[in-house]
Amino acid sequence: MEFRLPANLQSKLVAYDPELKALARTERSTTTKKSKYPLGNPPALIPTHIVDDISFQIAVDGINTNLVPRRFREFTRVTAAGNTTHAVLYHYEQCWYAAWLPPEDKKDDYVYGYAYAYKDTATTRKTLPSQIKHEVEQCNYEPVGKTMFITYTKLITKEDIVNGLDRYYWNIPSVRSYAKKSQYMYEPIKRLEKQIEISIPQWEDSRNIFQRIKVKCIADVLTYENSRLWDTHDKLTWLPSVDLITLIKSKDKEELNAITLSGHAGNLEKYKDIIHIIDTPYFRKWIQVQFNETIRRFNDPNTKTEKEITQPWNKVFRLFQQIYLIHAVWGDKCSVDYYQNNVDVLIAVRFISTYRLSSVKDWLSTYMPIASLFTMLNKFYDVKQIDVANASMDSNQRRLSWSFDVDCGTYRWTFRELEDTISMLGTVVETKELAPPKRWRIVEFHDHVQAEAWKITNVNHSLPQDLFPVPIKVQHNDQQWTFFQPIDTHQLAAWGQAVRNCVGNATGYADGVRKKQHFIVLCMINNQPQFTVQLKVSTGMMTVDQIAGVSNASLTSEQREDYTQVFGQALQQREKVLASA
Repeated sequence: MEFRLPANLQSKLVAYDPELKALARTERSTTTKKSKYPLGNPPALIPTHIVDDISFQIAVDGINTNLVPRRFREFTRVTAAGNTTHAVLYHYEQCWYAAWLPPEDKKDDYVYGYAYAYKDTATTRKTLPSQIKHEVEQCNYEPVGKTMFITYTKLITKEDIVNGLDRYYWNIPSVRSYAKKSQYMYEPIKRLEKQIEISIPQWEDSRNIFQRIKVKCIADVLTYENSRLWDTHDKLTWLPSVDLITLIKSKDKEELNAITLSGHAGNLEKYKDIIHIIDTPYFRKWIQVQFNETIRRFNDPNTKTEKEITQPWNKVFRLFQQIYLIHAVWGDKCSVDYYQNNVDVLIAVRFISTYRLSSVKDWLSTYMPIASLFTMLNKFYDVKQIDVANASMDSNQRRLSWSFDVDCGTYRWTFRELEDTISMLGTVVETKELAPPKRWRIVEFHDHVQAEAWKITNVNHSLPQDLFPVPIKVQHNDQQWTFFQPIDTHQLAAWGQAVRNCVGNATGYADGVRKKQHFIVLCMINNQPQFTVQLKVSTGMMTVDQIAGVSNASLTSEQREDYTQVFGQALQQREKVLASA
């Protein structure tokens, strides 16, 4: 347990605090003459209608007598929410800083104000932040007694923020909580920052607190500043609309390549290939509905996140990408009706990438009926929808959350078995002719391709076993768990056949192990093959990239918990072996 002492009690007990005691000793040893203002007596930095002159002077006097970590004063006021911070004054590395919120009647005039002051000496100038050094020409010179202070004051307006003054000027010296000399003054500065944040429109997922203020129009959210779209459109008045289809039709691919949109839109040139599909009454209407929802969310002051605005926009281009990939393989063999009747399925199910497209498209187009493809996709989608419908506040809910795509605001799943089958198919057809399966069922299709892939995988390569040179056995709940790394590609392929997955035939897995890009760990329970695991290491942390049961089955929450516990024990056993060596 930890307890933070109040300021007065901390000062009373400074003799018991070795860090503060050392700071106090240092300050006493360097002070040869007791001065009322060893840090200086700066001119008033905060407007008097915010903090009156007497209160400001009391704050200055107190800061001059405090130890380094306590050289600050926090000014609060009573509001409906209780006592809130509305101004701070602090001294840090030979410079005085102040920041404040405007009073209620000035909130429309500016967002916050800040100021700083420092003695006009060569010693002081050496310690100043670079920003302050660069602003010296804009500063004022104010004498206080025999001391000349250099001061600067600025009221930051919304227009200032839009024009680029979006730094956290209430914390110019970058005071941090982890530094001994600033750990306590960080807290009131942070409280003021919170009040600034509350006082302005916010999106919860903004990169900084001024993101929403900086957005002047919807184009700032959906497009890039350097997009060539603004060659022919006014950015400030532009709205997303189905006219985008007209734009794609009217431009050649080279021109479209220069028109870059944000999110999942990317470059528009590839959508030229599917314009005859998306430029139909059904899709034009559907697209405009999504864009209208994007506009509505942008204009709604109650919209909590920027993601909410971009989700309908991203759905449009997610669908475009799926249509593009299918059309690249099957062309006009896939009628528009298939796309129109399966919009939700196409947005939700990922099953193919451009990686293998060139090597498999001729085979798929020749042998796989488009109706069979959509049958597989719909069966997979229906199973996932049942999972969603049956989910409650239990382990299923947590598992489903991993599948929620915040970019589009929908669930999205990878049809792993079909994706892996297509990957293996690429390996096979690059080497030999392959007949189609007898029936177009995903299990039969997968096993058919996997068997042929195994036949051509006749070169055996040794694999490194840096993690588990010998199998590690762990006893858990009357079960014996065994973890090991495959010794060669033949063993990996044999494992893949035993558990009915493609780990031994999709060359990327073995190649990644050989290049030491990842680990493949195999797990048996009571000598029966159970789990196939892909792991990666980054900055000393080992993470599970993929884990699957027999037939690529997803693990239950209980299985995940058991695996996490037992694998951790296996790593500890390996650590003991290394330590003893």
